[in-house]
Amino acid sequence: MKGNLSNKSGIQTILSSEVEGKLAKWLIDCAKKGDLRTKEDLKIAATDYDKYENDPPKFGPKGPSIKCLNGFLKRHPSVSVRTPENLGKASATVTQDDINRFFSKFFIHGRKWFRRCPQSS
Repeated sequence: MKGNLSNKSGIQTILSSEVEGKLAKWLIDCAKKGDLRTKEDLKIAATDYDKYENDPPKFGPKGPSIKCLNGFLKRHPSVSVRTPENLGKASATVTQDDINRFFSKFFIHGRKWFRRCPQSS
């Protein structure tokens, strides 16, 4: 049987492949800067793109579904979802004062250490 059959299967994406590519790049760029994004952030960004790209918007009032997000992640394997590790009690209770005290002590002791280092010529 001959005909024009597509190799792609599954439901058609709501956002264009160009917009999906931009979203994937945005997520990767944020991660490289240490600014990790959540699935909720992705939903909000996708909903915003949908509002501006489609008239009327194709996503419902709750934004893209879990199935839609999982499809996005399958189409963009360079983007992954990670579960954050739980912080220990000591890390979770660090205050600004604790950080200030640490750096104050670090600079005092650091100056003493650097004075003892041999000078390079």
